[in-house]
Amino acid sequence: MRVLFNFHLALEFPDQIESRSGLSAPLPGQDTEIRIAHDDAEFLELLPQSDVLIAAPQPREVLDRAGRLRLHIIPFAGANRAPLEWYREHGVLLASSHGNAPVVAERAVALAYAAAGRVAEFDRDLRQGRWHRRNDPVRPFDYWRSLAGAPTAILGTGAIGGRIAELVAPLVGQIIGYRRSPTPAGGPITRTVTSIREAIAGAAIVFVALPLTDETRGVLTRDLLSTTDRAVLVNVSRAETIPEEDLYRALTDGTLHSAGLDVWYRYPHPHWAEGPDAMPSSLPFQELPNVVLSPHAGSHTQSGKRGQLAGALDILEEYLKTGRVTGEIDFNRGY
Repeated sequence: MRVLFNFHLALEFPDQIESRSGLSAPLPGQDTEIRIAHDDAEFLELLPQSDVLIAAPQPREVLDRAGRLRLHIIPFAGANRAPLEWYREHGVLLASSHGNAPVVAERAVALAYAAAGRVAEFDRDLRQGRWHRRNDPVRPFDYWRSLAGAPTAILGTGAIGGRIAELVAPLVGQIIGYRRSPTPAGGPITRTVTSIREAIAGAAIVFVALPLTDETRGVLTRDLLSTTDRAVLVNVSRAETIPEEDLYRALTDGTLHSAGLDVWYRYPHPHWAEGPDAMPSSLPFQELPNVVLSPHAGSHTQSGKRGQLAGALDILEEYLKTGRVTGEIDFNRGY
């Protein structure tokens, strides 16, 4: 069985692959060959003879070359760019790794406190000598917002959302979790509901950790956001869960207090170009003082990236040993 890696983490952290005894040695009853593609040409050359692929989502025209493919492991969360019908039609399993969940959750919490505390705004202004104090005997200070005791909503209570709850629980108030299927609350989550409107009603913090599916695309409209308590909103899932213009308007008209955004509506392809033409939205979010911008960097730590690869390798080892797939994508739900 040939396993093909087409992902930079395999090149960056080869020690993680080499240290897995279940991968480096042939397994009982079968030979396992591990190949790592170093460029697109090598990837396309090796793909037709590969049984397992560990790579980002690929377009149909590339997958059509994969005549032997049995399993595709996406080494990060999210299958929204994968052509799910292709996998269904060809009987190929699809799975994703959630190994970076702890650091993505940490980033989400950092963005929440930075946005509520106006950390980036105050930093920028103090560099220019502005102290956010007033010569006003009634209200001398320009206040930031404390999140101590704040009612909190976590939309999506999977690996990332669950870890967010653990991190914020010691300081915030009650935590309401949203998930599509009913389930008992667990850990620090006070209550779990199956209605987003119910989850965010009166919330002072809203964390978005939803998968992007037909059901969640554009679900967080400005009208829905207006039911919060001028919330601090943090999105570490996919930007398209919130309509772009609705989010911008909510941040400019006072519907939302502030936002920490690690996911965006435009990405600078190809080759991650930089400069004025690589802005993350067609709307000027960068001009808003109440927004903390982050360049989709939630997993960008060594531990986060190693966690991503480890999660993919866990799925691979289980499949090679038992034929079972953990983290399998439900083609009907899209995650």
